Amino acid sequence: MSGPTVFISYSHKDKRFLDELLVHLKPFVRSGAVSAWSDKQIAAGSKWFAEIQAALAKAHAAVLLVSPQFLASDFIHDHELGPLLKAAAAGGVKILWAQVRASSYKETPLEAYQAVVSPPAKPLAEMKAERDRAWIQLCEEIKRACNGTPAASPAAVGSVPHLDLGRLPIPGKHFVGRAPELARLDAAWEDPRTHVLTLVAFGGVGKSALVARWLDRMAAESWRGATRVLDWSFYSQGSEDRTTSAEPFIDHALRFFGDSDPKAGSLHDRGARLARLIREEKSLLILDGIEPLQYPPGRPEVAGRLKDPGLAALLKGLAAGNPGLCVVTTR
Repeated sequence: MSGPTVFISYSHKDKRFLDELLVHLKPFVRSGAVSAWSDKQIAAGSKWFAEIQAALAKAHAAVLLVSPQFLASDFIHDHELGPLLKAAAAGGVKILWAQVRASSYKETPLEAYQAVVSPPAKPLAEMKAERDRAWIQLCEEIKRACNGTPAASPAAVGSVPHLDLGRLPIPGKHFVGRAPELARLDAAWEDPRTHVLTLVAFGGVGKSALVARWLDRMAAESWRGATRVLDWSFYSQGSEDRTTSAEPFIDHALRFFGDSDPKAGSLHDRGARLARLIREEKSLLILDGIEPLQYPPGRPEVAGRLKDPGLAALLKGLAAGNPGLCVVTTR
């Protein structure tokens, strides 16, 4: 009998660690508790990329064998780690990771996820007699994750919120620092007096990546009490001089927050109605790159003001009161 699938992501330079894991995992596979998948199972001549995508799609859990080569691999970063982190944020897959050799994992989104073999400061490659016990610990966590049993040391507890994510960029492997900014976001979420937080900076500074990294941290802590989480990016809507509208976002968000008739009323009325719906719960709303919906700096009398009545009504309503938080980024 084939059990729930665990996807094993590793660098081919670390194949010996994969082989060790598979040896320890074999009793769990034989009993039907789990079904292990790695790219070793791809037959010669097969459409290997399609097989990897299919395995990712059906995975209940993912094991990451982290090393310098793992973190340096563009393929792993773009086609395995990225999709897995998005799936984890949406509650679709449990991420388990172990550091097999010393690496700069703190400069990646993995910093927000608790390592199974803890502390990660002692990689598996540096273990001797205790290494077998570490593998057994990892295998037991795989079984728990694949079968829906709570992990032995969860990062946080709580119900899973309604999530609608994936529109922000995945923080790159070169994301560094930003501790003060991350702390400011943490403080804003915990402060009931902060209803809307705006991050203003020049284009290319990394506002979107910063917020995406913070979302990774929130996900690792079961969203810290949020009941609904939605992100939205306005960057694709055009330049500052082009006529733009928040209507697609307003329509989508009204549906997400439970409105029965998202098309009813003017855009201003729908924005105000959305604010009322958001205020009913402790929700987290991310509005990334709203500058296409603002007047440009060349018009001093209105520079920075919102051109879109729906978005203006939404933010005015949330600023007046919000048990959760709305994070806005703009230039």
